[in-house]
Amino acid sequence: MAHPLYVWLRKRIRLDIFNITCGDSHLGQLLKDLLRQYKYTVGFIIALNCVAAMFEGSTMGALLLALDVLLGEKTTDTQVSFMLFQNFMVAMEERFGRGGIFAVYVGLAVASQLLRSGFQFLGRAATAYLQAWCEQDLRSRVFRQFFSVRYDHVVKYKIGDMALYTHQTNGMVSYLGYLNMLVSDLLILLTYISVLLWISWPITLFAVVTLGLLSFGLSRVIRLVRNAATQFVKATIRMNEQIVEYLQGIRTVRAFAQEEHVQELVDDTLREAMLANRRSLVWEATILPLVECLTVICVAALLVSCYALLDVNQQWLPRLAVYVFVIYRLMPRAGTINGNLASLKKLYPTVSRISAILREDNKPYMRDGGKSFEALRHGIEFRDVSFLYDGTNTPAVKDISFSIPRGTMTAIVGESGAGKSTLLDLVLRLYDPTNGVILADGVPLPEYDQKAWRNSIGMVNQDIHIFNATIHQNIAFRRPDSSRQETEHAARIANAHEFILELPDGYDTVVGERGMRLSGGQRQRIAIARAVLHDAPILILDEATSELDSNIERKIQESLARLSSDRTIIAVAHRLSTISMADQILVLEGGRLVERGTHRELLDLDGIYARLWRIQSQSEEHVQK
Repeated sequence: MAHPLYVWLRKRIRLDIFNITCGDSHLGQLLKDLLRQYKYTVGFIIALNCVAAMFEGSTMGALLLALDVLLGEKTTDTQVSFMLFQNFMVAMEERFGRGGIFAVYVGLAVASQLLRSGFQFLGRAATAYLQAWCEQDLRSRVFRQFFSVRYDHVVKYKIGDMALYTHQTNGMVSYLGYLNMLVSDLLILLTYISVLLWISWPITLFAVVTLGLLSFGLSRVIRLVRNAATQFVKATIRMNEQIVEYLQGIRTVRAFAQEEHVQELVDDTLREAMLANRRSLVWEATILPLVECLTVICVAALLVSCYALLDVNQQWLPRLAVYVFVIYRLMPRAGTINGNLASLKKLYPTVSRISAILREDNKPYMRDGGKSFEALRHGIEFRDVSFLYDGTNTPAVKDISFSIPRGTMTAIVGESGAGKSTLLDLVLRLYDPTNGVILADGVPLPEYDQKAWRNSIGMVNQDIHIFNATIHQNIAFRRPDSSRQETEHAARIANAHEFILELPDGYDTVVGERGMRLSGGQRQRIAIARAVLHDAPILILDEATSELDSNIERKIQESLARLSSDRTIIAVAHRLSTISMADQILVLEGGRLVERGTHRELLDLDGIYARLWRIQSQSEEHVQK
């Protein structure tokens, strides 16, 4: 059975966490997780703070005894002289008189204060280490969270907001720092109160009531700080979202000559954030002056109470002097505690966002099976697959069934919004079907290891993402350990080697954010080279050559045809001439599979595919003329 003191302490800590986190159970759980994770470091910090507080109390006791010696009190007979030092004190008095005892007490006071400062420094240093570890850990956890939750959930966040989440982890670090200072100040405050109780418990009760009134008076200011901080965080989020969005669309902004309009929108948001931040800082700045004014009032009231409650005489003067000195040390500490509480309230909106994004019970995660996947042996099958995006009422695809045999090329065509990209995303398992099932070699995709399945797929997207890295690093993204020779071989197949050599640093050229130093066709060829180097058994081509001219497109198609002899290819194309040699062509309309067959079979059917073929053929003939 647990000791009653342990039970009380555990309940007290839980209540304090509840109050500090404003009743936010998820933030409280995050703090408790961090405490468990770094329990030895936290325990070491608390021990250092306790020792520092103990030496602070011993300093006050030594000063009181030194003053008693000055007034002639025989301190060697008092209980405060400690039995361990009794004989030493008697010897000092016999040899040096009162001056020797006075010097000992003064030396003890100085030594205690030096030791207190040393242990306090060690506690702050250990806290700095803890903060650095926590910041690294939290940023890693936030970043991992964005890649762990289901894709349809994470795409709801704006890029600027996600970047802000990783940056705001330093708010949690500051939160932990203020918590440490709060604990340290509370321990020293308890030490001061113990000294005061030892000197005079009636006056101390009066002081405790005064401190309670002070804290109650400051609670209103702290609430105002928290409210202003919440408004500032919201305005900061909007500001970051706007800045990132308009910087990403800087080409469109300039093309439409909307620089001034965009600047006005951003300035309005910046002004809103500035006003909220100013209110927060002003209210926070009132705390220390208010505490200092109340300190003087409280000390004056205590002196009056001392005169009224005590028989003040010469023997009481040392105790009264130490009492007032302790009060002057205590009141700023109480002000610091309230300031730390205000800072915790101010940081609450930030740290609550971190705890909210790290929550796992309210977020969807993709089921990850444990079955290994090495290569496609038979094929991929869609059985009555339907998919509905969140927030929509109309299925993107509905009741679709077809098979993709291994080693064949399947093309998907249809007008915009027909569901082509959705099918590719379902194959990649960015989403799972709302109804129906997708199987690979007769096994539902969710039963496979997710990473192993995606590693078996190479892809060239219509919306190509090129990283702000070198050409070599971009091509070798799926295989970072690839040699330069392997990278160049893939680039030759993608017809990219020649233009890469013309760049300032060749394969070591840094291409800028999203490949801004490359043209659309060059980015597409880099993406094709990336897929070629990956050498996956399944290849997905989503408008893989849409940015290329006919001559380069023909060369790449020939290269891909040679590579596809033993690969399963799924291709989406608006330009039907690029997929006319496919083993089967699927025609989508309104999310449904309406036609299926080879190029010749669909032309003979004279349906939607035949109509699209005739329109594109006439357009190409018109362009040639």
